[in-house]
Amino acid sequence: MTKNQPKNNIVSLNPVAARQNLLAFASPVRANLRLVWELDELGFRFKGRMIDNILEIPRPTLQEALEIVDKYLVPMQLEDIKNRLEKWKYLFHKPFDSKMEEVQLKTNAYEDLLAKMPADCTHYALNTAMRKFKIFPAYFELYSLIKEQYEIRLYYQETIENKLLNSS
Repeated sequence: MTKNQPKNNIVSLNPVAARQNLLAFASPVRANLRLVWELDELGFRFKGRMIDNILEIPRPTLQEALEIVDKYLVPMQLEDIKNRLEKWKYLFHKPFDSKMEEVQLKTNAYEDLLAKMPADCTHYALNTAMRKFKIFPAYFELYSLIKEQYEIRLYYQETIENKLLNSS
């Protein structure tokens, strides 16, 4: 992406379109690169992953930036998560000495937890887990696949929200 590319921000999209746009990224890393690019277009400057000039950003720009970040946190639809996890019961070996009821309880817990994650992170974690794990993975193993990228978005959201609260 260059500065001369036409602006194609996710901010103007509704949640369904934002979800589809997130799922088009090859990985959460790519989505975060695009997020940083969009924030850069608004005048944000970064030092590493930290926002360097948050104190200089005007309130209307902060509100627009928060809308952009929120679009990168749109979760996958619960029905999609359920369908993908339903296949897991048959693709993975169940943990030693566990019953199918335990596996069902585990997938139900995954549904609840993954429904809070951004769509691209959920998509990436579920697809990568199928290639990486032989036995039904623990939640921390799934979360470790997306932790860094997801928490960067949460950091941006929290930083912008805190600045908005403190500037009113």
